[in-house]
Amino acid sequence: MSFLRNILNEIVSLLSFENPAREEEFVLDTQPKLPGLTSDAPRTGGASPGASAGPDTGQGKAQGREQGTGQVGRRAARRDRAQRLSAVTALGAAPERTARGFLRPKKLSAVSVGADAGRATLRRRARSPLEIHGPDAFHETSEEIPPSVSGATPSPKGQQEGSSEAQGAQGQSGGQGQQEGDKADELKPLAENLQANLGALKEVLHYGLNSDVIVREFEIPTSPPTKAAIVFMEGLASKDIIDLAILQPLMLISNLNKDLRASDVLEIVERRLLPGNQVSRKHNLRGVVEGVIAGTTCLLIEGCATALEVETKSWEHRGVSQPTAEMVVHGPQEAFNETLKNNVALVRRRMRTPDLVSEILKVGTLSRVDCAVLYVEGLTNPKLVAEVKRRINAITADHIQDTGVLEQFIEDRPLVLVPQTLSTERPDRMAAFLAEGHVGLLLDGSPFGLIVPVTFWSLLHAAEDHFLRWPFGTFLRIVRVAALGAALLLPAVYIAVTNFHPEMIPTDLLLAIAATREKVPFPTAVEVIIMEMSFELIREAGIRVPGVIGPTLGIVGALILGQAAVAASIVSPILVIIVALTALGSFAIPNFNMAFAARITRFAYIALAAAFGFYGIAAGVFVQMLIYVSTRSFGVPFMSPVAPFAQSSGDVVLRYPSWSMELRPPFLQTSPRERQPEVARGWTQAGGVDAPSPSPPPVQPSRGARTKAAGTPAPAAEPGPQDKGGTGRA
Repeated sequence: MSFLRNILNEIVSLLSFENPAREEEFVLDTQPKLPGLTSDAPRTGGASPGASAGPDTGQGKAQGREQGTGQVGRRAARRDRAQRLSAVTALGAAPERTARGFLRPKKLSAVSVGADAGRATLRRRARSPLEIHGPDAFHETSEEIPPSVSGATPSPKGQQEGSSEAQGAQGQSGGQGQQEGDKADELKPLAENLQANLGALKEVLHYGLNSDVIVREFEIPTSPPTKAAIVFMEGLASKDIIDLAILQPLMLISNLNKDLRASDVLEIVERRLLPGNQVSRKHNLRGVVEGVIAGTTCLLIEGCATALEVETKSWEHRGVSQPTAEMVVHGPQEAFNETLKNNVALVRRRMRTPDLVSEILKVGTLSRVDCAVLYVEGLTNPKLVAEVKRRINAITADHIQDTGVLEQFIEDRPLVLVPQTLSTERPDRMAAFLAEGHVGLLLDGSPFGLIVPVTFWSLLHAAEDHFLRWPFGTFLRIVRVAALGAALLLPAVYIAVTNFHPEMIPTDLLLAIAATREKVPFPTAVEVIIMEMSFELIREAGIRVPGVIGPTLGIVGALILGQAAVAASIVSPILVIIVALTALGSFAIPNFNMAFAARITRFAYIALAAAFGFYGIAAGVFVQMLIYVSTRSFGVPFMSPVAPFAQSSGDVVLRYPSWSMELRPPFLQTSPRERQPEVARGWTQAGGVDAPSPSPPPVQPSRGARTKAAGTPAPAAEPGPQDKGGTGRA
């Protein structure tokens, strides 16, 4: 049993993908726990008396591994020695500043010498949480080993290395201090001197080198005239709005009193002379610069230490078009474009509630791109919203140009192939996820949005599922699950059956396969790899060539290559059918990233099947399920609500009727959890489903019929049910 336990520990340690410098994983449904401190007592049970203890995060595992015998125990001991050596080497050096700042580093510290061990031990201690409000708030600290603890005197070479490192650190700190000084200059308040403010702006915006930076100086007709200037970016700001809503009112229409002070001039200009719909005040240089490069126009007035920022954004952009990656037959035909405000408006059109919040965060230390965080206030879990904003604010990369890049910085496990965020180009789909309690991310300049957290089952759902009646949606989901299985396992199953388990094939089919492969010179595994790589080349070539030629190239290339390969006896005809079904299965997966992960994983299954048959396939499925179960997306288990199981509306594989899905996903911990009452079809509550429909109104006779029947007596009315003593029912 101990041997099996050691083997299981090895598998878990290899598949954990844990970063030793990261903080404890964020869990949505529970409070994060601070890592505890282990005791300084020396390890016993298999460890030598003089061995030093390793980091406390792996101490329990190290004890279990050292207690084992044989090759596993020796390999574990070597790993422990390597970990202790790397820890000693890294001790005293400042933790590296990572671009994914939400993975906070932990520092190593030296502890006192144990009485029994007689040597220094190393302990990994959790660093206190950093207050990250932006890329400049990331502070690094380091601790050095005192000579009394390390038990060694520094050599002259070590002193030289230490001095060189100190000089490098001093130079680095000097450069960092210069950068902080420049940023401090940008954060200084504006001066009352107009020329001083213009000089600072021109220096920051590289006026004279940048041909699109426009500075227009003019005078406001007061007595004496008041000097003013506007600064804007050509191509990002509308010249018509600037001429009609800024320059014309200030230069021609204004009639200010000569006795006004500078602060009064600013107040009157803002309230009476600027008809723009959005006017805000900026008090420092950074705010003015960020507004100008975003497309607004900055107004500076002599004697005022405050600038007015007028909304004048206007640039060429693509209009709202049909989706290209998530096309549906029945449903909305609108997709996001590259303009952030248009994308937010498309979502608001479908969620007309004041509780929909759109917070704008800056991403990228160089580009400072706007990122909108969308959620429903009062419904979405506040812990989830705080975690999403923390990860975005902690990104220290210089330029984030698309949500595909942003996804790589905020995902939990970068080494896992399966996507941990849901990318969509449909506003209706993002609105549906927001109504469930998810968080949406939109980036300026990207036509795709991100939805977090995501589960494995959400990646197999399509936007059209909820627009169709529930039997049709259920059938399509079952087809997609079968397509995923075919895309992953069909070539591997063919290799395993033909090479290792031919007894599973009926005799007639086995003879037919053997007859078609009689002249093929390659083994089955090589044959499958040749066909798979050929199809991947055709797929990639069809995407890269111009749009008109792409589909034709794919169809013609597949037909010609397949027929030529069969005629040349390079592959068998049945393999062409299997590869075609595998490709169709990958095309049926609605999420592009999920389909890409299936394409890559398929080659791993082919290798396992070629080496071990069905045993290799079973081992691969076990490892893949182990990875999926241990993966989290923003604190949510990736296989929820199946593993771990939780009561939900059942919207996993089957598509239940919309009126029966009463609960929101349980793993989101929303408030309230109920999506709709128990009986959402309220019309069935009036008298039940069998309640009689109201009788139609009596038909009024026409005017001619009434005139004709005016002279004839009306026939006696038949007694109704009440007159006959009935109950009133037919």
